[in-house]
Amino acid sequence: MIIPVIGLATLAEYLKVKDEIEVPRPVHCPRCKESGTFWKHDCFERQAVEGELRATIRVQRFLCRVCGLAVSRLFAFLVPYRQFTAAMVAKACEVYACEETTYRQEAEDLSVLNSEGTPKPSHAQVFRWVNCLARRSEHLLFLSQKEMVMQGNLEKLDVTLHDCPNAYKAQSLEKAKALNGTGELMQLAKFALRVSNPLLQLHAHFLRAVESWQAIFSERPLKLSNPQTMKHVIF
Repeated sequence: MIIPVIGLATLAEYLKVKDEIEVPRPVHCPRCKESGTFWKHDCFERQAVEGELRATIRVQRFLCRVCGLAVSRLFAFLVPYRQFTAAMVAKACEVYACEETTYRQEAEDLSVLNSEGTPKPSHAQVFRWVNCLARRSEHLLFLSQKEMVMQGNLEKLDVTLHDCPNAYKAQSLEKAKALNGTGELMQLAKFALRVSNPLLQLHAHFLRAVESWQAIFSERPLKLSNPQTMKHVIF
């Protein structure tokens, strides 16, 4: 079970303060609902790649002394089961959603690195990133609109949403519709959040949200937990 550590959005931010970081213990146990029951258990290491940066990240685990539940405190910029960070995945998805391009061109643009020792994403990886987002774009768009209504931002729902410029390449109407959904999601997030990297910020928002608790940019199902709710990941 994963309880994310919120606050650091990129690997670059982490490397600046890594020697000062003290991973906080979870306050509540999501299984037995008791407070103050977690002890440091052990840790494991993860490789993270972001542009020219590559680092080994230590992930702290905790164990509940009442019910025995083990949880991992994964930093928010890490993507479960991927070495590339959320910032790189978000950038690839954002460009494909808004500009006419190809998966190969996207991989080449992400791979313009000076370091020969840093892994570079392939066009097949970029395809999987975009495809994961496209398959769930309709659901994500609904959740985003729902949260905006709950926050009283009704006027922001009037924004005109445009289709994905790469949707015409799809080999089925279903895939074209899914790709158009990524374009709409991207523009809604950009308009609502007023930032230059909307998908990365949307990723951070869903990790904090109580109503729509999600982790994003992960293909495999896994469980996330906070004191209020527990659901499966969607990207």
